[in-house]
Amino acid sequence: MLNLIKMDLYRLLHTISTWIMMALLIVSAFFCVALTSDLSDRYSSVIGILEMVFHGRLFMVLFSVFVTVFVNAEQQNGYIKNLGGQILHRGQLVISKIVAVAAEIMIAFILFAVAVTIATKIFYGNQFAIGSFSSLILLLGVQYFLHLGFACVIVFICVLTKSSTFTMASGILISFNIMSIVYSLINKLIPFISSNADIDISQFMVDYNIAAYNLETLANGSFRAIVVGFIFVIISAVCACIVIEKRDVL
Repeated sequence: MLNLIKMDLYRLLHTISTWIMMALLIVSAFFCVALTSDLSDRYSSVIGILEMVFHGRLFMVLFSVFVTVFVNAEQQNGYIKNLGGQILHRGQLVISKIVAVAAEIMIAFILFAVAVTIATKIFYGNQFAIGSFSSLILLLGVQYFLHLGFACVIVFICVLTKSSTFTMASGILISFNIMSIVYSLINKLIPFISSNADIDISQFMVDYNIAAYNLETLANGSFRAIVVGFIFVIISAVCACIVIEKRDVL
């Protein structure tokens, strides 16, 4: 298992798609900071800009593409067939990729936050503050779990369909809030099941929480968002492991 994780981490750091994503993040950071010139009253700190980016679901779109490219790379070159025959439990292939994706998300968040900080100093000098360090860690921490949950959903779709095109399209559509239609329909059906129920199912979905979470949310909102992300990680990982174990090859 440890060797699989090392292999995937090595492949992550040496694949061109990873460096393309990192370059896009740096460019996006400078672009987002440049766009805040007319919004400085609202986004007067690095934390405010990061919140704006998270609410815009930029990372969801990028992860929809680049997580898919990373996970399906072995499937496309046929190398996964050799790996599948050399290990006892093929679910380890899924776990190792999730670990690598988790590392990729952490690097992406840190890189983007640093790039935004540098960009604000270049464009605006001391007009923009970084903000509270504890608030920055809280924001990045909560969003990390939420985006990891979303990325694990992408991994599951990759394993289930073995189609890069379908997985990318699904992830991008989710990023563009297409699931809000489904959530609305389910919310309308809930009163027919229980007349006393007053539940908004979107509050328990990872895509909604990514766009809705902010530092003004109460403490229980932060806890709920972390739990939602963690649950999506577990469910997606378990489902992906079950699917890959039931197949002869990935």
